[in-house]
Amino acid sequence: MSASSDQIAAFLLEEGHKARVDDIDPENGLTAIHFRARGRTFTVVVSERDPHFFSISSTYDLPDWARDEAQSAPVLVELQSIYKSIKFFYTDNGAAIVAAVEQISSDATEFCSQFWRLVSIVRDGANAALERIIDHSETKAAADKFINDFMKGRGGN
Repeated sequence: MSASSDQIAAFLLEEGHKARVDDIDPENGLTAIHFRARGRTFTVVVSERDPHFFSISSTYDLPDWARDEAQSAPVLVELQSIYKSIKFFYTDNGAAIVAAVEQISSDATEFCSQFWRLVSIVRDGANAALERIIDHSETKAAADKFINDFMKGRGGN
């Protein structure tokens, strides 16, 4: 574990949040700090090799009927252009999306001073992505149903 991860875990504890710290890639000095806030689980990744690099992410499960990566990919590309500071990507074979913000800070203290603003950016961007993917999937499903019903009606005449 790095001094930065210990400092961030202590910061979260002071803020009233229980943090779990995991060495996710000891060879490369990567540590993850997992915590719950605002109804979500978030993960902060810190690097011993690059003590100025920090990221915050959260994973959002998609409903089964909205798990078409090919259909939803254009939505994520559009959102990427709107939320320039957030990286969106699929995980778990398209069952979920991850929203992540990367931050370069002079140290963990500076990172912690921006912490809740960054959490809000991740949450707001991920909620927008989830909403748009679901809306896009529902619209496509309704259009497919209309076309199928129309074709059945035409075939019977």
